[in-house]
Amino acid sequence: MDLNLLHVFACIYEEGGLTAAARRLNTSQPSVSHALARLRRELNDDLFLRAGRGIVPTARADALYREVREPLGSLDAAVSRNRTFDPAAAERTFRLCLSDIGELDFLPGIVAGLRAAAPRASLEILPMDAEQAPALLGRGDADAAIASTRLGPGVDSVVIKRERYVCLRPDSWGGELTRDVFAGAPLAVVSPAVGHEAPLAAMEEAGLAPRSVVTVQTFAALPRLVGLCGMLAIAPETIAQGWATRWPIRLDPLPFPARELRVRLHWRAGAASADVAWFVALVRDRVRDANP
Repeated sequence: MDLNLLHVFACIYEEGGLTAAARRLNTSQPSVSHALARLRRELNDDLFLRAGRGIVPTARADALYREVREPLGSLDAAVSRNRTFDPAAAERTFRLCLSDIGELDFLPGIVAGLRAAAPRASLEILPMDAEQAPALLGRGDADAAIASTRLGPGVDSVVIKRERYVCLRPDSWGGELTRDVFAGAPLAVVSPAVGHEAPLAAMEEAGLAPRSVVTVQTFAALPRLVGLCGMLAIAPETIAQGWATRWPIRLDPLPFPARELRVRLHWRAGAASADVAWFVALVRDRVRDANP
């Protein structure tokens, strides 16, 4: 069987349509349709069926994708490793999973480094979801991810920043932030899916259960909830210090033990292709240079 047919099949499966697959493969939709027709004949299965305006995979397609996903990824990586990579001439788009706090803290330095070394390359930021990121890295839909938690098997990582979590409270609040005060106040937290589940785990270990909790999807919501709504919040110290200069809030140490925040740079496990290895090194160096 022509391996190119399997590459086209995997793209259609991952993109959910022929047009999107053609765009990703940088080819025409008729070419993708022709390849799919050939594969349908060879396997004697429709593979994809019409469903409204889209398509859905058949049971045979689901099984085939599970069988070919990792071998195709390994083959692509092996071929890429034998190619030279010239960042100055590169026109590819790199994709990085980042939370909103990662965009505020790390993105300017990464963009500056990319523009200086690879001025013709592009960068796309994908939402940081700790559950989805390993699959994105495994399929090559993301080149790297930054999160404060390990992303599980199949992903390599390195610590690129260490700091502590602090508590944010309204500037008008006086007195010491004790455990009792903390437990009696409403608390705003960021969803663990963003990759910052450590404070919630530490609170549980300390036997603390705040009176009420508001869960948000982005760190950007926290200073407003603290400054305008009289809530407590937990955030990494670096970004919280910046908020304290612009909002009527103050910072306090957490009134319970919590482990150090370790921000990790993640990429697909195993030897990376030349371009991905270069990008991972760029991100690592730019973040470390900004946070010695």
